[in-house]
Amino acid sequence: MDFFNNQKFETIEMEINNGWLYVNLNRPKSKNALSNKMITELINLMGLASAQKLLRGILLSGNGGSFCSGADLKEFKSFFSNGKPDRNEVIYSSLNVAKLLQTFYHFPKYVIACINGPAYAGGFGLACCSDFIFATKNSKFGITEIKIGLTPAQIAPFVINRLGKKNARNLMLSGDVIDTNKALQIGLLDQVFNHEEEMFDYTKQFSNKLKSCAPHGVAVTKSIISDLESSLNFSELAAEKFAQCMLGEETPEGLQAFIEKRKPLWNL
Repeated sequence: MDFFNNQKFETIEMEINNGWLYVNLNRPKSKNALSNKMITELINLMGLASAQKLLRGILLSGNGGSFCSGADLKEFKSFFSNGKPDRNEVIYSSLNVAKLLQTFYHFPKYVIACINGPAYAGGFGLACCSDFIFATKNSKFGITEIKIGLTPAQIAPFVINRLGKKNARNLMLSGDVIDTNKALQIGLLDQVFNHEEEMFDYTKQFSNKLKSCAPHGVAVTKSIISDLESSLNFSELAAEKFAQCMLGEETPEGLQAFIEKRKPLWNL
């Protein structure tokens, strides 16, 4: 099942095992932050994988003890390198994140997220685009955009879909980081394990069990669920809201505070 066509990926690692594609986000020095390069590579990979009839699904995890810390804030900071960010550039960036999330959510095969560390902001949203979410007990979760003056724009519908409006609102407006006990309680997680080996052993058994489900039936069922939840023009509206934050006063200060490892001015 070689569908990579000799393509090389710089930010992700992958392996095919027993009809499943194991994908590891591989930017451990940045806690697997979603750079533009990683987003593009993931979208391309999912496009290749969706066309493979023998592939049953994707198992998504991260290297280096992190799942995904969200968007690459250092890349966000580059928006300000020549003064005020260009609105069209900011909107394009936000829509690219939307495309990534939609690619995962509408993927016609199974997606299982194996969380093995922090899953924040866009990483939290990416997990919510999965069909099943497993985690190790030391994992942490948070929707932290608001703490640097941004908004969880594109991830919002997927978080609300997974958690319900009340829990999603609480996390999005507080920026709180929660542990696996709370994540299990509010419905984010399906299973929690003591360590990675136990999680991946269970995931292997679970994925084998899913082979009893008809691939086309899975694809059609997922499309029905997606059709029921679709919201016209949400991505464009969310991108506009994201741009409002990026072009405001808070985001430059929030990004600079993050890079300098200090509290932003509104948190002194």
